[in-house]
Amino acid sequence: MKSFQLFLFAALVHFNVFSQAPVTFVKNFDIWNEYSMHNFQQTSDGGYIISSDAVYEMDVETGLSKGYLIKVDAAGVTQWLKEYTKSGYSTKPRDGCSVFQCSDNGYIVATCLYPLNGNQTICLIRTDAAGNVSWSKLYPGVGTSAAYCVRQTSDNSFIVAGSTMASGLQSAYLLKTDSNGTPLAGRIFSVPSGAWSCAYAIYEATGGGYIVAGGTDYPFLLKLDSNFGITWEDTFTSEAGAFYDVAESADGSFVACGTVTGNIAIVKVTVAGLVSWVKCYSNTFGIYSAFSIKRKGSGGYILSAAGSAPGLASVNNSGDILWMKAYNLNYSVGAVAETTSDGSYALLNSTFSSASLIKTDSFGKYDCDMGQVSWDTITYSPSTVQVLVPQDSMPQLPVTVVFTNRVLSENTDCSPSPDQRPPCEGTDLLVPNVFTPNTDGVNDLFMLTVGSCIKNYEILIYNRWGELLFTSTDRNKHWNGKTRTGALCSDGTYYYIAKADGKKLKGFLTLLR
Repeated sequence: MKSFQLFLFAALVHFNVFSQAPVTFVKNFDIWNEYSMHNFQQTSDGGYIISSDAVYEMDVETGLSKGYLIKVDAAGVTQWLKEYTKSGYSTKPRDGCSVFQCSDNGYIVATCLYPLNGNQTICLIRTDAAGNVSWSKLYPGVGTSAAYCVRQTSDNSFIVAGSTMASGLQSAYLLKTDSNGTPLAGRIFSVPSGAWSCAYAIYEATGGGYIVAGGTDYPFLLKLDSNFGITWEDTFTSEAGAFYDVAESADGSFVACGTVTGNIAIVKVTVAGLVSWVKCYSNTFGIYSAFSIKRKGSGGYILSAAGSAPGLASVNNSGDILWMKAYNLNYSVGAVAETTSDGSYALLNSTFSSASLIKTDSFGKYDCDMGQVSWDTITYSPSTVQVLVPQDSMPQLPVTVVFTNRVLSENTDCSPSPDQRPPCEGTDLLVPNVFTPNTDGVNDLFMLTVGSCIKNYEILIYNRWGELLFTSTDRNKHWNGKTRTGALCSDGTYYYIAKADGKKLKGFLTLLR
């Protein structure tokens, strides 16, 4: 079992002659935090709450599923850490986790548990302000399900956005419960053509009802009434992709962000669901997906992005990128931004096995940024259609699960944890994080660099459902993006285990055709 450690980087605080400038810092956590979108928030006291994605363990005989809740103050100093362990369950990649601070300063966490002999199931965990569990419930009966976003509403209910599998098809799924976790509504939104869909974000709209962002094969926005009935729908069918987040504008319209065929996409729709504008951007630096968007008090939006590095962008009310900063923190598989109470920004960046909390000034700067990133405008003219078919799907009565709720101590040792060290010295085993098997002769194979010091080698690659797709002990044999039967694998994130001389490296890789 991977040990839990946190690495503390030095806080960097800047002052000018006349007044104190916003505190900036970077802090790194050694937690498994893949595909971050809604698991980070500034809290009412000016600090931050972070929930970890599922800690993915391929050795399911351990029977353990772990999640973490971390509270830090406004300067990045850890106040408390909580671990949630449930025996008899494993977890799956990309399928958790979201946290939201409730009106009583406690938290609601949405994640997933995978019973060893059952379907992956949405789980809600309600805690007090110190992270102690008040109640925790599973919601079976809707197939293999995932949760990506949870929010408390004005009537103290909870709303969850995610997905569920029915008849081999992944469809968007929404759940609403009362303040005690009892289900009030559940609804599936499927695409009859056989396309896959997933709901990644849900918010309560100022004028009533909910706004939902999602996609997989097609990006979409949904405006729903309080009972999950469709008020309007915009499904963008020109290109594959997804909207991962949506923000409400001052005039009641909505601005969504995401990715479309490997490029950042931003779209604005009116309160009636009419498209006002669509912007799409590409850059040679390799930042290709926008994961969160927040409205700024001064006008415009702050956007987080991910790819070869995490990025933070300022966007005006017309969707034009005013500036974008990239940060020298290696690659990024997910990044979510918050506007902060001092007028600056905070960014939570996720890699395969760690997360970094970055606090910037009002221009997105801190001492270790990589500077301005330039952008090219891409022509993207999608057509909007109404294709999602709603179907009521209430879960069974929720099952209460009991978690072991441990307090952890922060480890400030800056050395790598043992199972993250390379098996050999230096760079004898290098693992890429993205490959593009589109037969263009460039980066068509997932190729590990295996040094001569490694005597015994094995690579195993799994899909998100734990199915083994490829294995080899030949360092010259590489994965071509197909299953063992020769079928093409779809774009998405996959899980690898690299074994070298008795040691393991584990992580995620992205396939983009």
